[in-house]
Amino acid sequence: MPVEQVIAGYLAAVADDLDAARRLAAPPANRLAAYHLQQAAEKLVKAVLVHRKIHPGVEHRIDVLVRMLDVSDPWLPQLDPLDRFTPYATTYRYPSPTGRLRAGRTQPMCSPRWPTCSNCGS
Repeated sequence: MPVEQVIAGYLAAVADDLDAARRLAAPPANRLAAYHLQQAAEKLVKAVLVHRKIHPGVEHRIDVLVRMLDVSDPWLPQLDPLDRFTPYATTYRYPSPTGRLRAGRTQPMCSPRWPTCSNCGS
């Protein structure tokens, strides 16, 4: 499959995950919104890797994926902060050993560096 199609596929999946996160974060918020943010971040990093002709494999830890980039790659400092979403791949999806499901976040996952958040206004 041509690289451009793979990248386009990742970016389409990013858009879908962001849409799901927005919908799930709307009141009443669903704890799985965080999972979709993690998925969007992971797929965005993988799209950049494929663009750089680096095969991301089945790795899901964003920090490990970002470290596949050359240290001089201009995308590295842009993608590195996305590692904060890695724990959400499992945190809100699986019960603890005692069967407890974690409640959703009470604080927004927004950053002052990002444009205004449509969910919280920050």
